[in-house]
Amino acid sequence: MSMNIVERSILSSNADVYKTAVAKLGAAKASKLTDKEKFDQYNALDYTARAALRTEAVDLRVKAKMIGLDFFELRTLEPDEVPIYEVEASRPRIPITVVSQFGGSATTIWSDNLSRAQFELGMLESDRVRVQRFDLYQGFTNKNNKLNQDIADSLVNKLDDMAWTAIEAGIGALDANTWILDPKIKNAPTTNSLDLSAECKGKLVKGLFKAITEHADRVGKPIRAVYLPAARKHDLFDWVSVSDGVNTMATDTVPTSVTEQIWNSGTTGGALMPPTVFTNVLEGETPGSIYGYAILDEAPGYFFQKPAFHITDEKDEGIWHYAQTVITGSFVIPAYRKQNIVKFKIG
Repeated sequence: MSMNIVERSILSSNADVYKTAVAKLGAAKASKLTDKEKFDQYNALDYTARAALRTEAVDLRVKAKMIGLDFFELRTLEPDEVPIYEVEASRPRIPITVVSQFGGSATTIWSDNLSRAQFELGMLESDRVRVQRFDLYQGFTNKNNKLNQDIADSLVNKLDDMAWTAIEAGIGALDANTWILDPKIKNAPTTNSLDLSAECKGKLVKGLFKAITEHADRVGKPIRAVYLPAARKHDLFDWVSVSDGVNTMATDTVPTSVTEQIWNSGTTGGALMPPTVFTNVLEGETPGSIYGYAILDEAPGYFFQKPAFHITDEKDEGIWHYAQTVITGSFVIPAYRKQNIVKFKIG
């Protein structure tokens, strides 16, 4: 019998082991199972040891319809810039004199009286969260995406909290730091906080929108949006009650075009009625705590960010996945922008 190159290289003491291995390989090749035999062979094993649990993705978190960030204009900073804005102090008018042909000109030194307001740029850091890369009890389900989404939602929620701190700080008197009014202006508002609870009594009434529109007109700016509690949206049904011949017709208090708008779109947007946004982050039921907000044509404040310092760190170590996010952000409503926001008490 001829020997191949492998057999010639085998030590005589290992020849028997080599022959046994070749014989087993030949037997395996000769064994051909049908599909049914393979299926029966598989089911003869412990099936439960091989089973994986299939589950549905479950997330019970109901997200709030947050509006805090809507009040701010984004300002992006370069790595070497700091958050800063200018503040203007009152300045006198330039004298105008009626002169004769022999009159001379007076000289006035003009100054814009500007000063700078600087504040720290906040840094927000999420916890370094650890999650198993594969959950054996859930059938090797990867939870990385769900974790990253939770971190992102948590950061937005924190930014909304910071925004509301700045918003409430921007509510108050409209004084000389807010604007320099021409003496010819009549009936300018003195505050951006309106108490309409006596008329509204906790509900959305026509007088509410009338007062908001009047305030904006006194400021001399159009209204961009009015934010109202979602729990009070059903008050609009009282505006379009169908008359049975005894009750007051809706058209006696609300124009037909507005009632049609409410029925068709569920909102009061229009030329006279300001655009409205209903949100579930505003209290609408607790007496003494029902408020709404309005924004005029400019954002009331600034949101400063420095993207160069934003970090999203993800790393896998063994069976664990680590994730962390760091961003920058600061909110501010300068005094001269307070005229662009209105807070009103509904009840």
